[in-house]
Amino acid sequence: MQTQVEKLRLRMTDEFRLPYKEKHIRDLKNEDIKVAILGTITKKENGRLSLDDGDKSIMINMETDLQVGSFVKVFGNLLAYDEDFEIQGHFLKNLDNTDKLLYKKAMNMIINSK
Repeated sequence: MQTQVEKLRLRMTDEFRLPYKEKHIRDLKNEDIKVAILGTITKKENGRLSLDDGDKSIMINMETDLQVGSFVKVFGNLLAYDEDFEIQGHFLKNLDNTDKLLYKKAMNMIINSK
């Protein structure tokens, strides 16, 4: 029989191995654990940033040197609350030098193919 500590250790190991799921903010679900969200930084304050994907916004718990208006992909764990979500950011990728429309179109094709 497994102890609580062993169960927790197995769960943490399993979560560590999970891939990040490409998602639109509007499509986030309570069962999502690790997600990758594409969007524009709209606000930064106190170690948190707001990310807008064109349809909806979400708060990200992480700091960055990037400026408001930067186009990024954020990777992190989804934190589910009563009526809303936040993301505990692990890392982000700056996509400012990327063709935004082409990249969003490609991401939509990837997300909608699943």
